[in-house]
Amino acid sequence: MPSPMRGMQELLNLFDTLPKATEEEIKNDLPRIGAEVLAAQKSEVPVRTGDLWRGLSTQVLSGGWKIRIGLMGITNKRSGKTSYGLYYGRFVEFGRRGQTVTVQRRRRVAGRLRSTRGRKRAEDIVATYSMKVRPEPPRPFVQAPAAEAALLDAGENLADFWDKVLARTGGGE
Repeated sequence: MPSPMRGMQELLNLFDTLPKATEEEIKNDLPRIGAEVLAAQKSEVPVRTGDLWRGLSTQVLSGGWKIRIGLMGITNKRSGKTSYGLYYGRFVEFGRRGQTVTVQRRRRVAGRLRSTRGRKRAEDIVATYSMKVRPEPPRPFVQAPAAEAALLDAGENLADFWDKVLARTGGGE
């Protein structure tokens, strides 16, 4: 069974021989590609409150060699904690099945909802009932056809880029 890392050393050696201008060129192209895909995603996202639209972003990683595009957690600068409050984007993207859930309503005590170790207090529960949740069809926006097409176009542009780079460096023989 071939190792997934086979040929990695040759690839790293090739990266070492590339001129600095080529490295800067690819590092400039990735954010541009990310912006194009992000624009396609933002054009497809359903906007009710605008939170999902604002939550879409790009992130350049590994010194400019990688890019992440889509819904990402936002880190609060003061607390250092990451907020994943956009969890419902997954339900919009992939849909949800219909189901019946049990709901427990609580009363407020001194204007607050009390809890014990993160759980509702039994004495504060005033009503328990079943609620039907209707199914929702998927409405893809992160993996939307427009975003996929923008990514494919970017991949073709990168393939052309690497053909030119390898021809310049003599590595495409």
